[in-house]
Amino acid sequence: MDKQLATTILTKISEEYSRVKSPNYLNIDLVHWQEKYSELIDLKPFLSDNGLYKRLINGLSQAISKANKLEHARNNPTDSWINTSERGINKALSPVIKKPKTEIEFPYEWVDEKSGHQCSVNNGYWGARNYMVMDALGYFYLLKEGGDCLPEKRTELFQDLESIRRREAELNNHKGTLVANTGQSMLTDTDIDTIMSARHWIRFDDDIFRKFTKLNLSSGEILNLLTSTSRVEFKLAFPVRLQENKKKLKEKAYMMNMFSRLFEFGYIDKQIRQSDGVVRAREYFVIFNTILGELFAHNLKMGNFDWVRVDLYSLPTSAQIFFRKFILNNNFPSIPLNLQKIAQKLNLNDKIQANLERTVITNVLEPLKRQGFIETYNREPGLRGAKFVIKRDFKNSD
Repeated sequence: MDKQLATTILTKISEEYSRVKSPNYLNIDLVHWQEKYSELIDLKPFLSDNGLYKRLINGLSQAISKANKLEHARNNPTDSWINTSERGINKALSPVIKKPKTEIEFPYEWVDEKSGHQCSVNNGYWGARNYMVMDALGYFYLLKEGGDCLPEKRTELFQDLESIRRREAELNNHKGTLVANTGQSMLTDTDIDTIMSARHWIRFDDDIFRKFTKLNLSSGEILNLLTSTSRVEFKLAFPVRLQENKKKLKEKAYMMNMFSRLFEFGYIDKQIRQSDGVVRAREYFVIFNTILGELFAHNLKMGNFDWVRVDLYSLPTSAQIFFRKFILNNNFPSIPLNLQKIAQKLNLNDKIQANLERTVITNVLEPLKRQGFIETYNREPGLRGAKFVIKRDFKNSD
């Protein structure tokens, strides 16, 4: 072995590793790349000062470490996968859920409690599965930005509220970046080039989406989820994490001046069943090219997210939304909540209190307790009717 041969081996391994789809740790053959990593270690005496060698061995070691953890999670189902969950989405977006025999008039409006601003949702419903989609997309984005791991440092897209206003006005004058945002046609090479030259984009396939949500969804179901999530339009008082000075981070509400979607997307059909033409696998390209999408990306890059276990996604819809609205961003071990406030946040419309209490206990609190997201709850009399005091077990709740 000499330096020339070591360099040849390094180049060959690097080229092979570059063909692994991102996120790398989800797509590597663990045994094969552990062997390749051992080969790289043997090259160290000849390439210790080689920049490519340092980057490859560092990146591969991280991918192998994460792949090992994933393999452990697969073999130990009690150890749950976790996703990042951006705080602004959970705080600002009100659930708008389609119910039998109930017509909702759009735009659906409400007043933001903290800022007093009028907020609106238009062009579609928003529920637990849509929140879940944004969890997965947000984690994909962070992994892409960090080179297959979370970014080591916070970075910002916006310096203050005025910079957001300027960007919103700029985007308002340049609408319609991607024609495939309806999810009804495949992307062309030109579309893909447009997305990959943009500021904030991700790519993933059905298998990766299933791994990050732990749900057995068909390719068609995933496409429908992305389509419905991308079409909803919001006008919000959106909480943005801003760096006021070198040491202090502060969350401020930005009142959007126009309706905005969270993202646009397109896809490529990767596998089609010959017998009936049904698409079995797709690859998706998502671009955060709206003001709401960029605020979402900004908050993620500024570390404005929490961690959520994916077994949350298997709970009833109301339980999932309750967890996001009252538990996920709350650091208190005991949380008192008035029944009417719960009903308001979950968009529950039953006027009979006994029925409302039964719904909250059966569909919200009991499922969260069984799954370990809360430790217990107690019903108590309050100044404005019944209230529930929720106790958290921080060891098991996130």
